[in-house]
Amino acid sequence: MTRDEASAILDLPREQAIELILCLAEKAEKFDLMHPEIGPTTPSAMTPPYLKAACGKRKKKPGRPAGHPGCTRPRPSKVDAVKPHELCHCPECGGPVKKSIRQHRRLIEDIPNIEPLVTEHVVHGYWCSRCKKIVTATLTDAFPNGRIGLRLIVFTAWLHYLVGVSVDNPGLDALGFVQRQDQRRRIDPGLEQAGLVSMAKLPGSRQSGPAKRGTERR
Repeated sequence: MTRDEASAILDLPREQAIELILCLAEKAEKFDLMHPEIGPTTPSAMTPPYLKAACGKRKKKPGRPAGHPGCTRPRPSKVDAVKPHELCHCPECGGPVKKSIRQHRRLIEDIPNIEPLVTEHVVHGYWCSRCKKIVTATLTDAFPNGRIGLRLIVFTAWLHYLVGVSVDNPGLDALGFVQRQDQRRRIDPGLEQAGLVSMAKLPGSRQSGPAKRGTERR
């Protein structure tokens, strides 16, 4: 506000000037709340980047001091496969190359491709003359109505709660937890019963509350 604008407010009628001053004071208070003063106790996340001090260069050189034994991943004692990489043409110009004149070796550790184990459980029913109903053996390898095994459920819980992988991560689609059909998403009941996901939080779900858990026939 300029000096002329302040003088114009004072020239207004008393009640109108008071109302305008109170309105300006309210706006100023809201601005102070939205933009608090930056001080030594202000959290870093609330400090604008342009007000933060520039980070200085690292004083200490990374790594262990000279003369100390190194610390690296130990070399594997067993090599499972050898894969040669040879060339017939230059990868840059496409010209032919002659016999190899040197070589170097690299040891790469990786996880092999794992196929999912699909087990068909045949649950037999028996008539109990005392209970007057059909009874079956309890299936303990999965949650009721679930198609994902308990070991995979525990692994998913570890990824979500300890590692921090989001349930909406595309990797769940690759593992088969979340299946897309008719532009809608279906969740395996085992994940829901383990507390990893709620149908109400999924986009495109018609349920307004927590999903109902099914019961397995016995």
